[in-house]
Amino acid sequence: MDQPKIEEYIHAGETTVNNYLLLRYAELGMTNEQFLIYLQAKRILDQGGTFPDLQAIANTLHLTQNTVANDLNGLIQQGLAELTNSKNANGQTIEKLSFDGLIRRLLDLPQTELPVTTAAISAPGSKNARQEVFATVESEFRRPLSSFELQTVGKWLDEEHFTPEMILLALKEAVLNGVYNFKYIQQILVNWQQNNIRTAAEVERHRSERKLQMGKNNNQKNGKPQIRIHEIPLVDIFHPENN
Repeated sequence: MDQPKIEEYIHAGETTVNNYLLLRYAELGMTNEQFLIYLQAKRILDQGGTFPDLQAIANTLHLTQNTVANDLNGLIQQGLAELTNSKNANGQTIEKLSFDGLIRRLLDLPQTELPVTTAAISAPGSKNARQEVFATVESEFRRPLSSFELQTVGKWLDEEHFTPEMILLALKEAVLNGVYNFKYIQQILVNWQQNNIRTAAEVERHRSERKLQMGKNNNQKNGKPQIRIHEIPLVDIFHPENN
């Protein structure tokens, strides 16, 4: 095999697309052409770009630049894409494209039966468990989640196979500690997984054991050594025969 080509393949990286989107993008009103353009744009955005090179996408898909621009404008008009302007450190205006609207619209689609081969997409338990996770996270963070954050939660469910119950418990743990951070929630989930903690009861038991251990450590650290006072027998000096 050609070693340079192998290295080029590895260094090109990967673009992750949720299977739920692959199955239901047409229900959002996206055409096949728009979906392919979305994938190419997402690839560029995931690599750190703020706005995709329309001509580069056109060359890759063998389309004209006008076709790509028209399809992207269509996604914006449908509320599936958003275009914003901001200033950089040099005062220059930067256009930024995001697909947050697409993810929100996808999650608002009515529940439907998915093919058996995609059973992993359906969260265990309640049919609305998946939607509940996204809604609860947004509620606790008190703001709409970004597309990256939505994808992160999706990965927890679909790729790392954390249950909705455990994700909500980890979220609760983070909120109680006053840490509104996705990496912190991820660390909690990984820690529980490594300790084979998979239910609410096991989480509570682990929390109790940790508090007990912390209490012991604090006592050992802060407690003063106690001198044991032995009982001194009383001696009857007036009646020694009773001693």
